[in-house]
Amino acid sequence: MTPFAHDVEEPKRGAAFQKPLAVKLGVFRPVTVYPFYEAASSAHWGQTPREAMAESGTLWSRYSEAAAQNPNAWLKRRYAPEEITTPTADNRLIAWPYNKLMVANPSVNMGGALLLTSLARRARQASRKTSWSIRSAAPPRKNRATISCATSFTRAIRRMRCSGA
Repeated sequence: MTPFAHDVEEPKRGAAFQKPLAVKLGVFRPVTVYPFYEAASSAHWGQTPREAMAESGTLWSRYSEAAAQNPNAWLKRRYAPEEITTPTADNRLIAWPYNKLMVANPSVNMGGALLLTSLARRARQASRKTSWSIRSAAPPRKNRATISCATSFTRAIRRMRCSGA
């Protein structure tokens, strides 16, 4: 029961949404799950771990370049790709392959964007309807997959479903 509504169950949080095996093995938090996707994606794309790390370093360096010009940024300086991908005392390894400069800061207000257009305009711009990208903020809770039922880390997780708890 919640402290404010005595007629409803306590909402599920964290591990309560995960498969018992994932919890038992300790692979249900982003820090333990994302590396699986990183490694699988890199392998699927034919990248070595070193190539994938270099690509990530370049990407995060570009983010830092944008942040360096933003007075509201948490870190207001540009980092070279090698600074981002090299573990140091100030850039410790969080979970391979992620160093501190490759993860979100915990107290940052994360931003988002929404592009909204009519189907008619989208139809004029797309050569094939199969190329359309229609996303929602989150799928219904009952359709969310967990790491323990993923059959392929290189497929869109939102398309996977598994039954039971």
